Amino acid sequence: SDNPATTVRTGEGLLILDAKADYAVVKRIPIQNLPAPLAPEEVSGMMADPVTNMVYLSTRGHLIAMDLATDKIVWSKTYEPGSCCERGQVTPDGLTLEVGSNLKDFHFVLDAKTGEVKGRIQTPKSNFNHNMNMSPDGKTVFDAPNGITMTVADMATMKATHTITFDDHVRVFVINHDASRVYANLNNLLGFEIADAKTGKILKRVE
Repeated sequence: SDNPATTVRTGEGLLILDAKADYAVVKRIPIQNLPAPLAPEEVSGMMADPVTNMVYLSTRGHLIAMDLATDKIVWSKTYEPGSCCERGQVTPDGLTLEVGSNLKDFHFVLDAKTGEVKGRIQTPKSNFNHNMNMSPDGKTVFDAPNGITMTVADMATMKATHTITFDDHVRVFVINHDASRVYANLNNLLGFEIADAKTGKILKRVE
């Protein structure tokens, strides 16, 4: 139901499916473990890291780290009030997370082992942070808002380098193998736009 007063959320946790058995349910791993009267926090994103065998779950309130070998919660963090958490990515070495704030104008840079804050990437031209991507080498991040302007930032300095402005609000987007192109779905477009990730110029609109 679209009416919050009548919305019922059934179950919570990480659902494991077997891809080789027609995606049959294997198990559900409880994550938030709340008493029955309390509704679980809305899940807003998930990151997985094959290097450390960890999974990180973003909710509207917490960032939760779980060891996939034991199904145990390693840490659960909340940050500044109302600022946690959105989509994120893990660096290739598994040591650092870059995670969006809860629809605000910055991203957290976090220690993946502890959840402690290493720093913040400010994105003043990309308010209401929602989607993001990281280059395969972990050096560059692309932070997209509920808006038209995406911010590109450097992970080493934790500073924005430039922006890319699309023709409408940015939705789901992907980057190519060397992070030289951005392919973005937009509101009101049955198709996508292609941007040069280095210059910020829109190269093509595909309808």
